[in-house]
Amino acid sequence: MVTYGCIAAATVVVALLRAVAFFCRTIIASNRLHEDAVRGVLRSPLYWHHAVPRGRVLNRLSADVGNVDELLAQALFDLAHVPPLLSQAIFVAACVAVPPLTSVTLPLAYAFLRHKRFVGRSMTELKRLEALTKSPAVSRFADTIAGLAELRAFGREAHARRRLLAACDANARAWYGWLLSQRYL
Repeated sequence: MVTYGCIAAATVVVALLRAVAFFCRTIIASNRLHEDAVRGVLRSPLYWHHAVPRGRVLNRLSADVGNVDELLAQALFDLAHVPPLLSQAIFVAACVAVPPLTSVTLPLAYAFLRHKRFVGRSMTELKRLEALTKSPAVSRFADTIAGLAELRAFGREAHARRRLLAACDANARAWYGWLLSQRYL
């Protein structure tokens, strides 16, 4: 029993140290990416700012930084750290505790990996759909703020609000579908 306790304690300590080191590096990478993105937008030619809608620029910057901060860091952490921890647990369980478990473990691991690959492709499509619906919502919001005086002058606030809320609702539906797929996996 002491052996299992030592193995578990060592695994927890190593996992925590790796996680802290990994997430510190991802914060540094995220800051660099954000600085490069803002520098690129600020140094872009003036005609580019006239050709590209503000909502698309805001959407791209916020989505990219958000994805790097939240999704990419977690996915890379899972990719780098979960397989070694899983293999250690399987090794201890299969070889030390219950040797007959080895024959069941490999097929279950294969089925899990195939299922994860299928769900991953579905999540990618849901994220693409969410990004497609986000751009019109952000653009509509930026345009509403920019034309607020005109909307008030002509009494079109209610119309602009309905259109903005419709764009936000479409984005919320797509985002909620993606969020549910995250919880599933």
